[in-house]
Amino acid sequence: MLLIGLCFAAYSRMQAPLVYYVIAVVMGLALAGVGDVTAGHMVSQWVQQRRGAALGLVYAGSNAAGYLFIPFAIAVAQETSWRDSLLAMGGVALFAMLPVAWLGLRDHASALPERGAYAEAAVVPEEVLSLREAAGTRSFWILAFSLFAFFAYFLGMLEHLVLFLTDRGMPLGEASAQLRNALGYGLATKLVVGVVADRIPNPLALLLDYGLLAASSLLLLWLPDPALTLPFVIGFGVATAARDVVYPMAVVRCFGAATLAPIYGMLMLALLPGAVVGNWLAALFHDAVGSYDRLFAGLALLNVVSFASLFLLRDERRERARRLAENARTGMGSHA
Repeated sequence: MLLIGLCFAAYSRMQAPLVYYVIAVVMGLALAGVGDVTAGHMVSQWVQQRRGAALGLVYAGSNAAGYLFIPFAIAVAQETSWRDSLLAMGGVALFAMLPVAWLGLRDHASALPERGAYAEAAVVPEEVLSLREAAGTRSFWILAFSLFAFFAYFLGMLEHLVLFLTDRGMPLGEASAQLRNALGYGLATKLVVGVVADRIPNPLALLLDYGLLAASSLLLLWLPDPALTLPFVIGFGVATAARDVVYPMAVVRCFGAATLAPIYGMLMLALLPGAVVGNWLAALFHDAVGSYDRLFAGLALLNVVSFASLFLLRDERRERARRLAENARTGMGSHA
């Protein structure tokens, strides 16, 4: 939080593009420390039962910030300047968020044994897979691919949805409002999805989320059809918000809660190629062709393939136990 506040302050005084790029790198590192991995790991250690509801409540904060502070930042910029707007955001990080993080948060002394929604999936309640063991499983790479597809689509929409809609004839104010509305739908979604995810099997929750994500990306191809705009906005907002809740629960189901942080942190490297495709490649494609149509069709296909791959996820702890038992039987047979 200290780095984030200082980065916003530095943004407000930058005078050259090189300074902007340097600050952006530091900001990216700082944001990684307050994102899904850190929060998800802390919640998963402290909360055993109703973990989905706890994750939903915590992750709803990011949507609330986007919904509330975007208008705040715009209002400050209109009254004064964009520099003062960025400085005000840095003040929020330093004087509101930093004290909460410093004084209000503490790590758990040790990993908690699993109960509740995960007991059925686990072979031994306390059993977990290390990062190295997890990286050797098919579920790890399926989750990595699904996260890459998600970020390519999600970041592409955040950066280019407004331009895509205006290219297709939607007024700029309405296009901007649609993106903000999607963030607003996500705020309520995380609270609801967290509660629902505690009551249904995690594989089903993940499949429902990524199925909705794929459907929204297909609806995108027909915008700005008035009949499809609202379903797209709701589907995109709900699916992207729900991913924050159901994805770490899927990681816990496959590998265990105690090693969530290192495994989820490694999986989050998928953000880098996702950003390249959804942000940089999309911008280059639009500049070269003058349209997002083919690229966004490719992202829709990527989401469909990602959704289909999730049917192959499994509890890798159970799979490891099965292999060990099978090897033990084989060894006993050979010895006999």
